[in-house]
Amino acid sequence: MTFFPKILKKCFQSQLRFRVKDVVHDESHVGQRVSLLGWVKSVRKQKELVFVDVNDGSCLKNLPVHLKPFYMRTNEGGRTAAAVDLLFPLVGELVGGSLREERLQVLQERLTAAGLVDSLQWYLQLRKFGTLPHGGFGLGFDRLIQFVTGMATIRDTIPFPRYVYSCSL
Repeated sequence: MTFFPKILKKCFQSQLRFRVKDVVHDESHVGQRVSLLGWVKSVRKQKELVFVDVNDGSCLKNLPVHLKPFYMRTNEGGRTAAAVDLLFPLVGELVGGSLREERLQVLQERLTAAGLVDSLQWYLQLRKFGTLPHGGFGLGFDRLIQFVTGMATIRDTIPFPRYVYSCSL
């Protein structure tokens, strides 16, 4: 598959990285540059797939903070999160990663804004005495199998199908 080297090359060449706030395409804006901030309330799978079709795979970074969970590090200015999504054709987001928020004050503000301070007090306790700057990423294994095999739906790639009441616990 020649696509893998092509998308990895796009991700690691700085001039080809797409910042979500700079470029987004959807059905009504194909081929045009559109500002994301103020336009997108959420990045849905259909928008991801259209964006990928136009750009032949993309590496999105510095996504708007309101689209990301509270634990993702906020960049200077507070409008974007230090996060990256690797989008592939057919599946959309295949890999997602971010730096984690290590600043206790910022975490408290984000949790207060989300109304989660009481239920996640244990998380704040973990960060109370400081933590090292760190990050993480996740690869969607089912999505990877879908991309490699060319399956139309992700349900066909799941080795252990999940359905209501399938777990006896």
